[in-house]
Amino acid sequence: MKKLLLALFALALMFVITACGGESDSTTNAPAPTTADSDVLVDSEVAALLAEWNLPAPRFTPDGDIPSWQQDQDHFVEITWYVNFGWWSLFPFGEDLVTRVAREELGINITFLHGDDDNLNMMLAGGDLPDIITMAGGNPLTREAHNFAFPLDVLSQVYDPYFLNHVAPIQVVNWHSLADGHFYGMPNDAMSEDAIVAGYAWNNAGFLVRGDIYDAIGPVDMTTPEGFLDALRAAKEFAPETDHGVPLVAFAGHAMDIVAGEDGAFGSLLQDFLAIPVTDANGDWYDRDADSEYLEWLLVFRQAMEEGLMNNDQFSDDGALMQERFGLGTYFAYMTPNTFDTSWILPEIAARNPQQMYNAISGPRNRAGDDHTLPAGSLAGWTQTFVTLGSSDPQTAMQVITYFASDHGTSLALFGVEGETFDWVDGLAVMRPEVEELRLTDPDQFDAEYGIGRYWMLRSLEFANAAGNLPTGHHATHVEFAQQFNHARLEFSELDPLEGQIQRDVSNLGVARTQAIVAVIQAPDDVTATQIWQDFLASRADFGFDEITEYRNNRLQENRQRLGQ
Repeated sequence: MKKLLLALFALALMFVITACGGESDSTTNAPAPTTADSDVLVDSEVAALLAEWNLPAPRFTPDGDIPSWQQDQDHFVEITWYVNFGWWSLFPFGEDLVTRVAREELGINITFLHGDDDNLNMMLAGGDLPDIITMAGGNPLTREAHNFAFPLDVLSQVYDPYFLNHVAPIQVVNWHSLADGHFYGMPNDAMSEDAIVAGYAWNNAGFLVRGDIYDAIGPVDMTTPEGFLDALRAAKEFAPETDHGVPLVAFAGHAMDIVAGEDGAFGSLLQDFLAIPVTDANGDWYDRDADSEYLEWLLVFRQAMEEGLMNNDQFSDDGALMQERFGLGTYFAYMTPNTFDTSWILPEIAARNPQQMYNAISGPRNRAGDDHTLPAGSLAGWTQTFVTLGSSDPQTAMQVITYFASDHGTSLALFGVEGETFDWVDGLAVMRPEVEELRLTDPDQFDAEYGIGRYWMLRSLEFANAAGNLPTGHHATHVEFAQQFNHARLEFSELDPLEGQIQRDVSNLGVARTQAIVAVIQAPDDVTATQIWQDFLASRADFGFDEITEYRNNRLQENRQRLGQ
């Protein structure tokens, strides 16, 4: 069905995109590109771009050091923005504080739409495109953006050079440029290596322990196999049951999905805690699964399972059920790649029994005791936002991109209005007490009144984090602890294909790998467990492992070139 829809989409846009190539007189919804439409004089390079991309002439002469929305104040424009996340709630534009200010400053009204991949594919196939589209960065359509979107580098050069000069980091532009050399989709949450090194990124990983038990048996060192198992045994002895009368589970990892090949805490996360290298001495992709220290720790978990320090619910409970058990204090130690999943539970624990609060400590380490290497930040970001070929006003659409991706727009979207919802204190944005109180006590009313945090589609995470957009409450201590182990691993983004035979091989191998991890942990002894893992490693040839490795190494080289390394 996806292939059929994409084919229909390509056919529907054929007459539009051939115009962009200069080989057809077909047009988009935008006016014809003649400088006669405007009194603005443009140089030959801009004139050539107007003709090549069938764009209307600019309404004014842009300034590379002034955002164009500040210059373009003489008319009001209607814009349609589709967000490809069906769960995202729609609110009328201009009724909350954030969009009320944006409407006034931009001189626009935005009609937001939302849906899922089916809606998006039908929209593209039908050719009835909104002005702006936001979709997940992992959507394969992002790599086909030349079929439905204008290049942002072109729109910036023609209408808003401030975007390339001051908003879009060059490393982000280079990373997201397609094979034709153009940059189409502006990501949110993308972070350059400089920003990560400067400390503006955080990772979400955590090794968390229940405070009352940890204080009673320790402090203990859980970074070594011996110390890890001893701590679990001591925890079980100290508190065989929870306050709710259920057996204490001394250790659990993040929820697994054996059918989907999701390894929870027992795959790449464990390898990151163990600081297992990601490349070999030649800079090639390193086979972390074959590393002896990784198997050694899988055998530690097998021992924990044999002694009843873990239980088989680990392999069947979904994320919601594990979060519920976490909230009830069922686990002594819990290892997760995403502490945000449990952050909302922490206030409940604090209200019930603050001594049982979960605290972050250092988890499993390698034999040398090296620090964890937890990847933080990404050039890929979360979403990408495009100005479509069907935009009725690409100049205004480009200004919307610049506005919400800039520090100014990010500040508005995440903090609101200075002096009304927040104040700058020592360089950090501090929410006013009454606003923060409403956020905590009535989130629905907070959304409706302020809209703060709702318009994340183009936010600059670098600016937001530097301005104090950090987790709040006790969860902040989890994030702050993990930050000391941050590693920039930008070249490892998008190592695997999104479709095709190798993608299917990667998916099938992931399922087999997760099944092997479970079998190792459930094995009756170390000899059997070791044989299970060795058999799995040998079986990878049946999943095209050599081709997968070759693909990953090629992608590494390409990614390094994109990064200028």
